[in-house]
Amino acid sequence: MSQTPSWTYVVTYDLRAPHRDYEKLYDAIKSVADAWAHPVESVWIVRSRLTEAAIRDQLQAHVDANDLLLVFEVKPTAWASYNLSQRQVDWLKSNQAA
Repeated sequence: MSQTPSWTYVVTYDLRAPHRDYEKLYDAIKSVADAWAHPVESVWIVRSRLTEAAIRDQLQAHVDANDLLLVFEVKPTAWASYNLSQRQVDWLKSNQAA
């Protein structure tokens, strides 16, 4: 039995309304991911079996019409960081594509 492949994506957003409740969007991001990291305030890195368009479509229900949302595939072995926690760096290393 073969395992369904997954890809690594960056999900980033700009919620324009002040005092937005981010929890519903956070829960939606987690629900599309097999694994996830939230290393920077408006940036998530997710491993998912969904396409970037499918992720966008599912998350779009949790943002307003004037908010911004961007989902793109990344090569998980090509990255550099500064001042991330060791836990976040460890997650990035352990979730690199084979």
